[in-house]
Amino acid sequence: MTRKLLLPLFAALLLLVPLCAEGQQRLPKRKIIRTAKSFRGHENFEVVKLLSLLVVDYEDADPADKESFERKISRILEDQEPILRVKEDGEETIMFANVSENGETMSNFLLFSTSEASLVMIGGTIPVAWIMSHIDN
Repeated sequence: MTRKLLLPLFAALLLLVPLCAEGQQRLPKRKIIRTAKSFRGHENFEVVKLLSLLVVDYEDADPADKESFERKISRILEDQEPILRVKEDGEETIMFANVSENGETMSNFLLFSTSEASLVMIGGTIPVAWIMSHIDN
């Protein structure tokens, strides 16, 4: 998924943020972190956990490891409601976040992309206005 496509989709999505707050579940961060760390010893699996940031890059990993990781993460996320889902040529990018009831903040952001073979999770709270100001620039 190219950045050119993802940023406009994300900007459009932020207009719907207040609607996303109802009935959402908390992201199972510990399960995601545990699963990512279990792949640390696998060849070409880059797993970085620093404070509230988790980055997993597995683009060059063995196809069987890729499939296993994606299946496990998908199983963890199956009960979660994404705020954005993009499917293209059999590959998928999914975005999750907990949105405040007033729609002013997002927390526990997760981007999982099978097309880019990556997962990024950021804990903490981010003001939507701050995100919008960075998209506009």
